[in-house]
Formats: sequence, C-alpha cells, structure tokens
Amino acid sequence: MAKIILGIEHLRCPRCGRINAVEIHSDLSKRDWLICRFCGYRAVINFAPILDKYGLSHAMSRPERRDFGKHLQKDLTKI
Repeated sequence: MAKIILGIEHLRCPRCGRINAVEIHSDLSKRDWLICRFCGYRAVINFAPILDKYGLSHAMSRPERRDFGKHLQKDLTKI
C-alpha cells in the first residue's frame, strides 16, 4: 500500500469548538467518519473538496489514488 501524507487540515468541532488536526493522505476515502479527540463527537465528513485541494480528484477510485501516491512517492525520492 502506497499511502503518502499530503498535508494536515485543521477542522473545528461543531460541538466543543476545538480544532482537530486531520492527516490528508492519498488513501483517504471521499466520505469518512471523523471523531473529535476532545469530546468524542462523530460526524461524516465529505473529504472530496479537500482531496481536490491537494490534487487528488475525488472522481478517482481508491486503487487509482494508491497508484498516484506510489508514483508521487517515487518521483519525490528522485528529487
């Protein structure tokens, strides 16, 4: 599996108002549960706009994103 971390997003919890750091990686699904580490609030988050922001089209399938991450990691090691 070629999961590569692309960045970190800071999302605010709607219940307690604290900020949670979320790792954005190439194997992230389009929608997923996010649990606040402070109060335990659970919400389904639409990660499609965030994936688009980092250059991963949300129209790509999970295996395609894994391949993208694998090739990106190889290119980075060449630099």
